[in-house]
Amino acid sequence: MIKTLKLLLPILLPSWQFFKEIAPSPRIEFRLLSSPNENINWQEFRPRPRKISLLSNILRFFYNAEWNETMYMINCAESLIIEPSQHADTEIKMRIKKYLITSGSSLENKFLEFRIIFINRKASDLETHILYESSLEELTGDRIDEL
Repeated sequence: MIKTLKLLLPILLPSWQFFKEIAPSPRIEFRLLSSPNENINWQEFRPRPRKISLLSNILRFFYNAEWNETMYMINCAESLIIEPSQHADTEIKMRIKKYLITSGSSLENKFLEFRIIFINRKASDLETHILYESSLEELTGDRIDEL
């Protein structure tokens, strides 16, 4: 009886300690270049909105495919930092291209590059650490149906 209770106890009273430690989440930045030698600023991929209305928040609770995809990309970014793989790199690039196409950007004769960064707060300053930078990929006017 006591042995059964010991087995049931974690089910009845689960631990709410989800994470061993709280660390910064990786952020994905990208840039779309006209030539390989161009040096333009990095853009954050899908920047988080500053404010979300109550109605939007409730709707996002039931359906939020864009956020699910962003979480998948963060998972790919974490795996690239821990153990780089071509699969994770390709997944991130493909989803950035899809994002650019749906937002109306022309990818014809452009070059795509992304990087993964961590932002830490040190006293009152923010420190940016670059943990991964992809190779430059030449784009040839991809379409969504090709991705």
